[in-house]
Amino acid sequence: MELSGEKRMKLRSGSSLASLVILFTIYWWAESLALPPQGFPAGTSMFGNQFVTQGAVFGQEMFLQEGPIDENKYVVGPGDVFTVDVWGKARLQLRLDVDTEGKILIPDSGIIVVGDRSLADAKRIIKALVASAVPQSNVEVRLVSMRLFKVHVSGEIESPGSYIASQVTRVSEILSLASRDTLGPRLRDISSLLTIAASDTAGPGLKETSSLRNIELRHRDGEIERVDLILYFVTGDLSRNPCVRDGDVVYVPRLERFFTLGGAVMFPGTYELVKGESFSEALRLVGGVTPEADLEKGERRRFVGDERTESEYFDVGSVIAGTADFEIEAADRIYVRSPSHYLERHEVLVKGEVLFPGWYSINPREETLSQVVARAGGLTEQADLSGGRVIRPSSLASQWRGVVDCDMVKLFREKRSDKDVLLESGDIIEIPKLVSYVNVTGEVRRPGYVRFVPNKRVGYYVEQAGGYTHRAKSRKTMVIRFSTGQSLSQSEAGSVLANDLINVPAKKEGEGWEIFKDTISILAQLATVYIVVDQAIK
Repeated sequence: MELSGEKRMKLRSGSSLASLVILFTIYWWAESLALPPQGFPAGTSMFGNQFVTQGAVFGQEMFLQEGPIDENKYVVGPGDVFTVDVWGKARLQLRLDVDTEGKILIPDSGIIVVGDRSLADAKRIIKALVASAVPQSNVEVRLVSMRLFKVHVSGEIESPGSYIASQVTRVSEILSLASRDTLGPRLRDISSLLTIAASDTAGPGLKETSSLRNIELRHRDGEIERVDLILYFVTGDLSRNPCVRDGDVVYVPRLERFFTLGGAVMFPGTYELVKGESFSEALRLVGGVTPEADLEKGERRRFVGDERTESEYFDVGSVIAGTADFEIEAADRIYVRSPSHYLERHEVLVKGEVLFPGWYSINPREETLSQVVARAGGLTEQADLSGGRVIRPSSLASQWRGVVDCDMVKLFREKRSDKDVLLESGDIIEIPKLVSYVNVTGEVRRPGYVRFVPNKRVGYYVEQAGGYTHRAKSRKTMVIRFSTGQSLSQSEAGSVLANDLINVPAKKEGEGWEIFKDTISILAQLATVYIVVDQAIK
């Protein structure tokens, strides 16, 4: 039966619509039911042979190249894609896919096996075969797409299983997929790597008991590579974090043996031990020695029994030079010593009336007060030398803790070098601005500050403060010299200086009555003696 053109058009339209509905249904079913490979998060879908999450290929950082592929190291396998460009007498471009058996078909030339060959060998074979088919032409062979394959993770790991990788994927990246939420933090946290600290966030797919330095990368041909993620992380040595190959097994053993390397090294701490590891290799692991390290004497403390230990000493410099070395054993404690006070900073602080106040470096007990003041630009015109002082936090040289006995008036004005002071680290040099007051305290009627008048003695300032009270013990009045902290009697002090403190103490309770009783007793004794003498004369 023949259909009219109109009916045929309607049928075709209906069939097209039905086909679209069927295709959409298939797409929706694939989106909702397809399960991503292990290592890809929930919600990741597969469509068009790509793993898509929020519009981006998940895990694509695992397939990013670090640079051009080394064609002598890259091994060709199923899934690789080549492009052959021919130009000259003939012009053509071929796409060659490596099939599941490691073979490729070159049209009109035949099938060749390139699987398990190096990229350099595969390109050479393909080029020779194509060139023989199109003489007098230029032939260029390029690898344009790398294959993906499976590797297996086992051992002391949170999520053992199979994971997708490429030949530019390194072991650390595979382990990150083995526990994607926790690998990154551990590999980025150098403190946890160096101290082997156990914590809830310790592991990138790695448990608290997972080895980081004795990981095995087992290849299909029986070769085993040791992976040392700590050494890779500290030094950036890519050979310690190699790329995986098709069908590799990454085996993570348990932590078993440790050693400690402390003292003058860049990263002291406790480290996992690798069998046969030498001290020179351990130095590389800890970043080498620090500048202050004593290269003549290192100490190794090791067990000679179940409980007893003993020390062995060695020349660190010889190990660094490569003329000596030793193998580290489990539980060894190794120390690289450093001299005490190496490159210790010694400074004094200059405050007040100098041109350039601030911190100044010194050689303790070698440089003097006058030298440092000169380095500070010298004294200003407003400097009050009578109030200047040197404070030493650990000094007990004066009755005022920390104040050094120093007379700046005699040192700077009278140029008496015998009054100079040897400075120590941490000293504080204070030179106040000239002031005109004396502080009078204690048993005076109006205690407080009195205007300073040169060449006046204690009595003048007591009178200015209202005189003594009835409780004053005037003969015990003391002058506290501001510049030195010394306590001086009135006769010792002589003229009072600016900023000095005058203290008038009080009599003790009952002290006047005791004096009165003593006076009456003495008078009574004198009267008795007089009477006896008078009777004797008569």
